Amino acid sequence: MAFASGRWAGGFGLALVAACVSTAGLSGGQKGGGPDAATSDATGESSALADAGGGGDAAPRTWCSLRDGDVLCDDFDRAPLGSLWNTVFNVEDGGTIAIESDAYVSPPHSLFLYSGGTLGDAVGLEKILAAAVQIRCEFEIWVDLTGGLQSDVFKLTVDAPDFTYYELSLSVSGTSSAFTELAQFPDSESNFTHSHPLTLIPPGQWTAVSVVIVLPGQATIQIGNDPPVPLPLAGPHDQTGEEVGIAAVGSMSAASALFDNVACQTSP
Repeated sequence: MAFASGRWAGGFGLALVAACVSTAGLSGGQKGGGPDAATSDATGESSALADAGGGGDAAPRTWCSLRDGDVLCDDFDRAPLGSLWNTVFNVEDGGTIAIESDAYVSPPHSLFLYSGGTLGDAVGLEKILAAAVQIRCEFEIWVDLTGGLQSDVFKLTVDAPDFTYYELSLSVSGTSSAFTELAQFPDSESNFTHSHPLTLIPPGQWTAVSVVIVLPGQATIQIGNDPPVPLPLAGPHDQTGEEVGIAAVGSMSAASALFDNVACQTSP
């Protein structure tokens, strides 16, 4: 996935984008920051890793090593930064992309993204996927600040012959979350943007997020333990490629976030 003109551009992809987050308030290196919060409420991955063990010279078990069938899985605990992705967006204006060891859902690491605050600045990772009708992605995110504006934390772009550009994005601010469908056509008069308000991704704690896309007609978003929310789409019937990614995209102020346990599955 390429980043151009303030948008994620290119084939079919997912983007996780940092809302404003800092590590200043993180403690204990656990979900929720406290010593008794070692297990994710959403998946129980820390306990599963402990049960899996792995002594002697065996490679350490990680969250991704306990899964099967993913086209993308990165828990930021086993592979060098960016090695499981096609592109690493580097930093400008003081941005940062780094492995974080002070806070995580599954030990011992998570991903920290920070953009410098210039409008449209992007820091993150992207993965090119084969064309698919159904895409399911999940991740854990820690949000602290958003500068008062919506900042993308997830983005999926689809390469489709009838569209000049098509993207689905999940964004957060300090007071709200939203899921947006944006489409552009050769005939610009047909362009549209549909935005749907969602439950706030709460700042200052780890939150599990699940996004299921079934093209052309539906997205289902689940934030934390809230019930899944089905949303209508007017998307493409034919796709030639897709991209998935995580990133920090600056608004009028700096944007940052922590991510852990990013996984995607697709069905043709």
